[in-house]
Amino acid sequence: MAEIYITQEGECWDEIAKKVYGTEKLMHVLLEANSDLRKYLILPGNTKVICPEVEVETLPEVLPPWKR
Repeated sequence: MAEIYITQEGECWDEIAKKVYGTEKLMHVLLEANSDLRKYLILPGNTKVICPEVEVETLPEVLPPWKR
């Protein structure tokens, strides 16, 4: 089930993706789900953004050799 995110004045797509998914790299998911809002680089306040559920893989923590 998709979540609805209500924007604050001046938020950008990557900022919302970071808040919702924990990474800005998934902003394409938001853009695909909200094609009617693609014209905005900076979103107006109180805009409803659909945030589909995605499976976010957790990357294994890679320690540098001196910390192993």
